[in-house]
Amino acid sequence: MTVRLPELAEHPILRVLLCLILGLTSGCGTSSQLPSGSVNGRVTFQGAPVTAGVVNLMSKTRGVGASGALGPNGDYVISEPVEVGEYKVIVTLPPPPPPRPEDGPPKPPQAVTNIPSKYRSEATSDLTATVEEGANALDFDLQP
Repeated sequence: MTVRLPELAEHPILRVLLCLILGLTSGCGTSSQLPSGSVNGRVTFQGAPVTAGVVNLMSKTRGVGASGALGPNGDYVISEPVEVGEYKVIVTLPPPPPPRPEDGPPKPPQAVTNIPSKYRSEATSDLTATVEEGANALDFDLQP
């Protein structure tokens, strides 16, 4: 016995199941996305740009976060949309470069002095940010 798809779609229960499956896999139906905004900004240490590191936004209440790497002018951009809400801000050290065999044995990491240790941990950072719908320019000036 051969069953063709059009015949299956004629059966009411199968039609409902087919609609549910197609709706779930295609993203149709009700939207569960929360309001979000874009985030960029600049990080400085006593007015001078912090040119290496990562800006991290963390929300304990919702368990979400986002991050963006610092550029040569202290600027950062978080590439994905960030949910609207309150965030703790942490500025972490830049990740070490991947080892390359042609460079020989790994070198010790360079000391980073323009990101004070209090900003590197969620437990000690006093930086906070509010993300709203739309564009958010969040600048931070770190202090010793």
